[in-house]
This record gives sequence, structure tokens and C-alpha cells, in this order.
Amino acid sequence: MSSNKKGKNGTPPASSGRDQFPVLSSTPVRELRGHSLDVLDISWSKNNFLLSCSMDKTAKLWHISRDECLCTFAHLDFVTAACFHPKDDRFFISGSLDGKLRLWNIPAKKVQASQEVPGLITACTFTQSGATACVGTFSGAALFYETERLTYSTSIAVRSSSSKNARGRKITGIEPVWTPDGSEKVLITSNDSRVRVYDIKLKRL
Repeated sequence: MSSNKKGKNGTPPASSGRDQFPVLSSTPVRELRGHSLDVLDISWSKNNFLLSCSMDKTAKLWHISRDECLCTFAHLDFVTAACFHPKDDRFFISGSLDGKLRLWNIPAKKVQASQEVPGLITACTFTQSGATACVGTFSGAALFYETERLTYSTSIAVRSSSSKNARGRKITGIEPVWTPDGSEKVLITSNDSRVRVYDIKLKRL
């Protein structure tokens, strides 16, 4: 079986046949250097921009075509998570160990909105529509905020038992899930080695 699809912007095609195009290479396409401490998360935009966030208390903006950092966004503590807005990559959210979720305006280079989050932020994303910002915490809480002003909407306790006394486990990742009916769902991974899909409105699996 063989199939070829041209890559974007004239890049070599992806191949599943026997023509021996390299799929993976030990040679990096590009190395981006700028953080002084460990990078904790990255996010790609639809226009090939890249966000990186680090223990050096910054988030940095890059583009795959350039070696240098385009902009640095300073925080007060480790930046543990960041995510571009899925519809408008002039905006992104970041989560920091200072307990704040921030919505950044990239062209203005400033915080558009911020919100105190109860707990240590370990993951963040947007829903498919971009209308809701999603945050995961060290204690196993998933919190949801209206994007424009980061107004609190609802929360879900991510845990293995239905018991109210069950201890939540660290949320390691949150990803939006596409649904044919347009309902907002998220896939959540956690430190109890489980993957769960939640309906945000119904607050259940």
C-alpha cells in the first residue's frame, strides 16, 4: 500500500509506501534556544507559531522559520502550561505556580484578563470553539472559565471513585474533543494512569 501527500509550503510529501522518504530523523529541523531553565510545556498555533513555557518564569513566542525568540511574556513564578486560542492565535492562556490563569494579547504584549485559580495549575487548554478556557490542577480539579474575561463557569472533580472523600490526582493533560453535535467535551489525563472524557455541561463522563 502506498500513498503520498504533499506537505504544506512546499515541504516534502509524507509517505506510507516503499519510496523511503524519511519520516523521522535524528537531525533537528531547528533548535530554538532562549530559556534559562527547563521547558515545561509547548503549544503550536494554526499558523506555525510556537509557545514555550519554562521554570525560568517566562513564556516565549517563536516561529518555525526563525531562530530568535519573537517575544517574552514574564510571570511571577514557574509557567507550567500554555495554549494558543484555537480560532485566533493573537491570544493565548498561561498557567503559573503563582496561582493565576492569564489570557494574553500577543500584539499588545499584555495580559488581557487574569483569574485566581484554587490550586497549583498543571495543565490548560481551550475547548474546540475557543469559548471556554480549561484548567487542570495538582489536586485533580478541572476548572472552566469563559474565555473573554476568564469568568468562572464550572468545575469537575477528576477522581477514580464517586465518593466525596476520594482524593483527586494530579491532572497531567487536557485536550478538547471534537463532537458531531457541537457539545463541549474534554479528554483529561491524570496521575492515576487513567484517561477520561467529560461532557463539560453535564459534568460527567
